Amino acid sequence: MPGWTLDEVFLKMKLLLESWRRYLKEVHSGCPEKHPMGDHRVYYAIDRFNPPPVEDLLECWMENSGYVRDSSVNWKKPAFYKTEDLIPHREYKRHQLMNKPGTERYEELKADIEENGIKETLIIYFGKNGGVKIGEGNHRHEIALDLGIPEVPVRFVFWQNVYKNEVEDEEDFNETPI
Repeated sequence: MPGWTLDEVFLKMKLLLESWRRYLKEVHSGCPEKHPMGDHRVYYAIDRFNPPPVEDLLECWMENSGYVRDSSVNWKKPAFYKTEDLIPHREYKRHQLMNKPGTERYEELKADIEENGIKETLIIYFGKNGGVKIGEGNHRHEIALDLGIPEVPVRFVFWQNVYKNEVEDEEDFNETPI
């Protein structure tokens, strides 16, 4: 390059190579490394048909602000998780659902899912505080369990703090403001 010393060219090539290596790690492997410039977002791709465990995604989010790249998982292209694997991440237990099993609305939704499958993805919220939950789709998840649907479509939302509903019994649940 005109006007550049050999050392300057070498340094620029080295920075370009380091940037390329970081890009390959972010796109082609698991949890990306924290951005060298500090509090910048880092993105990585996942295989939506064989996604990493929810706990691994949470760890990446907590440690280095690792977002899942929208091009790999989004509302049109959800990830698929085993229905049973998501049980620990439910915000509401079966008896805490607003439309409990056996109610008219629950049975209507169940019939629709049985006929058409799950049309809307479940949304898992991840918090920097270590919280993780199914924030949207607890009814769909419960129905998938009822119907024996082996996998459910999921997408992700990354937040600062996520808290689960800690209500344990049905009586307390009905008195807790939403």
